[in-house]
Amino acid sequence: MLQVRTPVVGTLGLLSAVALGGCLGSRSIDRKLIGRPATDFTLTDLEGNAVSLADQRGKVVLLAFWAYG
Repeated sequence: MLQVRTPVVGTLGLLSAVALGGCLGSRSIDRKLIGRPATDFTLTDLEGNAVSLADQRGKVVLLAFWAYG
């Protein structure tokens, strides 16, 4: 029973944290940027290849930003 509860509790905790972060962070969004295209940028992937946001046009892109306060 413990094996089933652990992933469920972890998932619920993660979803709660994401929802709370979305509510709190929404106050600082610059409304003029909503609906506009993101500025192009290029990053290096784990294999050393350059990946540009412009190269992903027409695809679904998920960006995850992590910051230390």
